[in-house]
Amino acid sequence: MISSHSVPLEHKMVIFFTGLSGSGKSTLAEALNLKLSNSIVLDGDKLRSSYTTPLPHGKEGLDLNTQRIIETTLSLLQNNRYVIGAFVAPDASLRERIKKTINQEGYHFFEVYLNTSIKVCEERDPKGLYQQFRSNGSVRLAGINEIYEVPCDPDLVCDTNLKDVRDTVSEIILKCSKSFFSN
Repeated sequence: MISSHSVPLEHKMVIFFTGLSGSGKSTLAEALNLKLSNSIVLDGDKLRSSYTTPLPHGKEGLDLNTQRIIETTLSLLQNNRYVIGAFVAPDASLRERIKKTINQEGYHFFEVYLNTSIKVCEERDPKGLYQQFRSNGSVRLAGINEIYEVPCDPDLVCDTNLKDVRDTVSEIILKCSKSFFSN
């Protein structure tokens, strides 16, 4: 059980949530941010909208967005921040590129895959994307009409179909502590 005060971590790191739209990435990132000291959330939707130049669809857009994620994350880490990333990040090779770059810079990278069924994601649908897709098919959704490559070896898999936010955050902190902070 986690106490209500912040949990100090002793190493710089990225906790990287990946999963389908509606899987709980932003919700968990914000909840985790409240528990960690000196942390900041980097949300994929907010990062994407912070640039005036829209990203092209397809591989070119994914590559450019990956570069933006890396640059922003490294900037935040250099300023003594723990970065909690919330990204669909559908392409495994691009997630690996992020991880490799973060690790090469001397930081820890902890990947959390939110294994949430499409049915549950669609029921949550906080942005109305699934409803829009079902209405007219105009939305591109990873796992529906776009590919989502499930991580092969994430540091943690969280089933957010049934587990609540508080228990999931506790599980993440415990696993991070065992993985990186026991030395």
